[in-house]
Amino acid sequence: MKKVLIFGALAIASLFSAQEINLKGRAFISGSIGYSSDDNQNNSEYENSIKTFNIMPASGYFITDDVAIGLGMGYKYSKTNSTTITYYLGSQPIIMNYEYNLNSFFINPFVRKYWHLGDKLFLFGQFDVNYSTGTSKTSFTGNEPIKVNVNSLAFNVRPGIDYFINKNWSLEATIGNFGYSNERSDGKKTNEKLNLGVSLSNVNIGVKYFFK
Repeated sequence: MKKVLIFGALAIASLFSAQEINLKGRAFISGSIGYSSDDNQNNSEYENSIKTFNIMPASGYFITDDVAIGLGMGYKYSKTNSTTITYYLGSQPIIMNYEYNLNSFFINPFVRKYWHLGDKLFLFGQFDVNYSTGTSKTSFTGNEPIKVNVNSLAFNVRPGIDYFINKNWSLEATIGNFGYSNERSDGKKTNEKLNLGVSLSNVNIGVKYFFK
């Protein structure tokens, strides 16, 4: 499926004949919206889902024709929900629910390397550092919700595609994420994660406006 999408994009790009786009020295502003969803059911007694939404305005500058640097700032919301059958009372299952909600604001400096695939189509690799701060709420069945302050630091490498509609506007998408993240709650390390994958369930789509 992924190969079909990539080759399809290349085929569409080959239909256009346009003047070469010169990017060196151009500044841009952009906005992106991302959503990811991961649902799994290991067995009939356990279900888990993780959903994430983020929105990020950003600005950047091409220091060469194929390298850009920039800074993004934004908002992220994530929700984790788990349902587990803890035991049976006769034939009636007793279910434990776990829910974790996180609201956070983040800052995201980045650098991108671009490769020309056609007159209007570019492939890029993005390296970014993401620092976020916010508040989480954790709820268990039969217990009062627990609220804590959460900070996280992540280092990411993201592949993406950039398509120029004209010399001033482009559409972009990043697909998946390779990286490391470290999360702390009230100053204590609570989660450490290594992401290694390109997935169509983790996509950020945005639009850019170029000055000059």
